[in-house]
Amino acid sequence: MKFPIKVIYVCGSISAATVEQRDMNIQKGKDVGFAIWHLGAMPLVPHMNSMGMFQAGVTAEAIYLGDLALVSKCDAMYLMEGWESSFGCNLEVAWAKHKNIPIFNSFDALEAYVCSQALHFYQKEKH
Repeated sequence: MKFPIKVIYVCGSISAATVEQRDMNIQKGKDVGFAIWHLGAMPLVPHMNSMGMFQAGVTAEAIYLGDLALVSKCDAMYLMEGWESSFGCNLEVAWAKHKNIPIFNSFDALEAYVCSQALHFYQKEKH
């Protein structure tokens, strides 16, 4: 039996010209993650994984590869506003498409997906 909760990858820009802008991007990712929790899904927010990584000497390439591995484990992807300007996000979207992972750029569409998947699971369990 497959567990009914869906894991949603939050795809949004992290890097920025200043530390303040980067921190703002991280906060936006956290906010989206909380909203996904409220839908009844499990958010995977790479913004939270990368805090302090550059200062620790982890290369951007290593982070990109790790993020692609995480995308592969998700049921769907949510695109935050402005994702198009991020090199990493473009890699993640291409990888999700390659893996046939559903991609959503509308929160309403994501909500409908999460709800329909949960309903489908529970209907199967009743029979």
